[in-house]
Parts: sequence; C-alpha cells; structure tokens
Amino acid sequence: MPCAASTASTSEKSRRLLVWDVIANNWPPVLAALSLVGTVGLSLLGKTYAKREETQALNGEMTAVQQRLAHLEAKVSDLPGHNELAALRLEVSELRGDLKEIRPVLSRLERLSDLLLENELKEKS
Repeated sequence: MPCAASTASTSEKSRRLLVWDVIANNWPPVLAALSLVGTVGLSLLGKTYAKREETQALNGEMTAVQQRLAHLEAKVSDLPGHNELAALRLEVSELRGDLKEIRPVLSRLERLSDLLLENELKEKS
C-alpha cells in the first residue's frame, strides 16, 4: 500500500508541474487576454456609470435649483390667498362708492374756497 500512495502523490506532483509548465510557457497571451477583458469591462462600466465630476456638477446644479425653489415657495406663501383677494376686491368696491359720495362735497368745498380766495383778494386791493 505504501507504494500506491507514493505513486498517487508522484502522479499528482507531475500534474501540478504540468499545469505550472503550461502557465509558465503561455503567460504572455494569457496576460494579454486578461488585460483585454479588463479594458473592455472598464470601458463598458465607463459608459454605464456617470463620472464623479459629472455627478458633482449635477449635484451642485440640483442644490441651486432647490434653493431657487425654496425661495419661490417662500415668496408664494407670502402672497394673498383667494379669500383675501376676494375681501380686498370687496373693500376696493366699497371705497369707490365712498369716493363717489365724497366727490360732490369736494367740488362744493372747492367752489367755496375759490370764493373765499376771491373775497380776500378783493379786500386787499
């Protein structure tokens, strides 16, 4: 039995040597093939995924757009709502009515002030 074990280990050693001989004799084409596969893989990954600079630039633009949006939202939130505009329209129409009522009174006051001014000028001359 010791003889069979030694033959198995010898045969295993010869196989290992044979594999190493194949690798040692053919390493340049194997290395070239691995380099080619790596290059093709990296180029495909480069086309698939965005570059860091591009993502940082887009992130900066996105931040600027978010700031502008927040600014616009703040301005819009300060604007009057529908109910407030309706109340404002009602008040403006009421003011127009009040002005129409005051206009004749103002014209009479203007006429009186003109008459008073004429009297003053006549008395001085």
